[in-house]
Order: sequence, then structure tokens, then C-alpha cells
Amino acid sequence: MKLAKILLLALSIVLLTAVACSRDQKTEVLRFSVIPDQDVARLIRMNGLVAEYLSEKLGIKVEYVPSVYYAAVVTAFEKSDIQLAWFGGLTGVQARLAAPGAEAIAQRQRDAQFHSVFIVQ
Repeated sequence: MKLAKILLLALSIVLLTAVACSRDQKTEVLRFSVIPDQDVARLIRMNGLVAEYLSEKLGIKVEYVPSVYYAAVVTAFEKSDIQLAWFGGLTGVQARLAAPGAEAIAQRQRDAQFHSVFIVQ
């Protein structure tokens, strides 16, 4: 439960930053998404609750935009259909390349330990 609270706090800080930026751009709704790395129905349920909580706390409308494809989240970010996303390693790189000026602003401690392996025949 402690990790969940830390992640929620980190997400809140990130969203507060995004809200400040979105208000400058006259965005009325803050939209966010996550890569579908688990059951989509579960992600919709969990992130719908996060959107409700943040809408109440931030005083603006916050919407979770579900997706069943990793690439669709990157494309939505590139086209500014979403202002914030939880990406994985590869999709994070893809998103930053697709949207110049985009920055990775938070990661879990364990994500820094990930590594890639190339396998060839």
C-alpha cells in the first residue's frame, strides 16, 4: 500500500505540472493514458478512479483515455490527444522522438534497472 501512495503522489505532482502547462494552452480537459501492459478492463477501472480523484483535487476535468495498443498511446501523445502518458522504455523513447520537446519526468526506481538484450541467430 505504501508503494501505491508514493505512486499516486508522484502522479499528482506530474499532473499538477501538466495542469499548469495545459492552462497556459487553454486546454479545458487534461487527458492521460497508459500503455496496456495488463488487463484493459482493470486499467479502465483503476485509472477512471485516478481521473475522478484528480479532477476533484485539481479543480479541472481529467479524463483517462484507454487503449488496447501500445502504438496508439504513442500516436495519441504525438497528436496531443493526450497530454500525459505512462510509457514503458521503448514507448517512452518513441514518444519523445515523435513529440519534440516532450520529456520523461518520472520513473519507478526499478525501471532504471531494466536492460535490453538482443538475440540473433
